[in-house]
Amino acid sequence: MEFRNRLMIALGRALEATTANGQRGFGWTRLATMRSRVEGKTHTYVIAARPSDKLGCELGCSCPHWLFRLRQKGDGTLCKHQQLFLAHQEGNAPRKGVWLYSAGVAFLDQFRKV
Repeated sequence: MEFRNRLMIALGRALEATTANGQRGFGWTRLATMRSRVEGKTHTYVIAARPSDKLGCELGCSCPHWLFRLRQKGDGTLCKHQQLFLAHQEGNAPRKGVWLYSAGVAFLDQFRKV
């Protein structure tokens, strides 16, 4: 199945499982938080998803690279944090620094099944 279709189906499951704390403005649903270490400093970023007319499902990240570069492209290019989030579900050992919201658990469970 095409990657974008898998994301849309997984987003539907995440929306069913989300809590009030997981819902944010502009239709975003929080899936996970992720710690990232750059130049000796630790940053925490939020991975979220929302429905998109253009892409079907848009994955977002609060990192500057996604916010100011990749998001502007509008083609669904994923940042390294989004890629690590999706890799988290592939049966690998849990990634250090990744905390999943209930919607994120549901998203990855469904993404794995499709």
